[in-house]
Amino acid sequence: MYDIFISTEFLSIFDILIETLGLIALSAMIIWLFLLIGFNKKKKTKLSIKARLKLNYLLGLGLLSVLFSIYIALLYWFNGTFSFNWLEFSWDTSNLYLRLLPQIILLLSIIGVFFYNYLKMTKLLKK
Repeated sequence: MYDIFISTEFLSIFDILIETLGLIALSAMIIWLFLLIGFNKKKKTKLSIKARLKLNYLLGLGLLSVLFSIYIALLYWFNGTFSFNWLEFSWDTSNLYLRLLPQIILLLSIIGVFFYNYLKMTKLLKK
């Protein structure tokens, strides 16, 4: 597990695929657990259940972004910044950007999904 999720050494394309799918599955499970724990169907409020679910989903995405930021900080802390070669971009095993591709994809997708749902939520609340 350390080699796949914490180490920045390039192992193989299959390992990057496993890491990407693992991060996506773990993220979906965190959001689902937050929706399951945080939603109260009997709460008295003027908002509909659909709006409250979307608000909980946005809160889950916020929680996920905080947890993912902690993961990235631990990733840099365990590997040290001296192990990263930031100025080199080649298509071989020394490419750091290819090794960090799952984290970059997940971070950009969390941000994109959050703003997409935020815009939908503001339109829903303006009605």
